Amino acid sequence: RLPDAPEGVKGISLFVVPKFLVNADGSLGARNDAHCVSIEHKLGIKASPTAVLQFGDHGGAIGELVGQPNRGLEYMFVMMNAARFAVGMQGIAVSDRAYQQALAFAKDRLQSRDLAGSPGPVAIIQHPDVKRMLLTMKAHTEAARALAYCTAATSDLAHHAGDEAVRREQQAIYEYLVPIVKGHSTELSIELTSLGVQIHGGMGFIEETGAA
Repeated sequence: RLPDAPEGVKGISLFVVPKFLVNADGSLGARNDAHCVSIEHKLGIKASPTAVLQFGDHGGAIGELVGQPNRGLEYMFVMMNAARFAVGMQGIAVSDRAYQQALAFAKDRLQSRDLAGSPGPVAIIQHPDVKRMLLTMKAHTEAARALAYCTAATSDLAHHAGDEAVRREQQAIYEYLVPIVKGHSTELSIELTSLGVQIHGGMGFIEETGAA
C-alpha cells in the first residue's frame, strides 16, 4: 500500500521487488532487503514452491511500481487467471496421460476368459467393466479439453476482436469460465487417475507399471 492509498482492496498497488538491485549501467548491485524465510512442503508437487517472504527487516526493501497506483489487485488477476487456466490444463494433461497409460496396459494385460467363454484369458480391454472405465476416462477428458479450448478462444477474441463491445463481452465470458476450467479439470483428474489405477488392478500400485 502506498502511504495515501484508499482503504480496502482498491488501495493495493503492485511492485516488482528484485533479489538484487540493478546499477545504472545494468550490472548487479547490492542485495535487496527481501528474503525467503521458509518454503512450504507441498503434497506431491515438487517444482512449484510457495514461500514466505520477509521484506524490510534490515533497512527496507526497494521495489518498482508496476502500472498505475492502487490497481495492483486488478493486475494480479490477469496473472491469476492465466495461472488458473494453466492449472486446469495440467489437470487435463494428467487425466489424458492416465488414460493413455491405462489403455496401453488394458490392451496388453491378459486375464480371465471373456463373457463368451473364450478358451483362454483375453486382454482385459475386452471385459465390459474395464471398457466402461476407459470410456469414462476418455469421455470426461475430451469434454474437459473442449471446455478449455472454448475458454481459450474467448481469451483470443477478448484480445483481438475488431469490435470493442465483443472484446468486453468475450473477456467477461473468459473470466467466468476460467475458474470452472481450473476447478472442474483438477477435481476430475483425481477421479480419472484413480480409475486408471483401478484398471491396472494391483499393478497400479507398483512403480514399474507407470500408473504413478
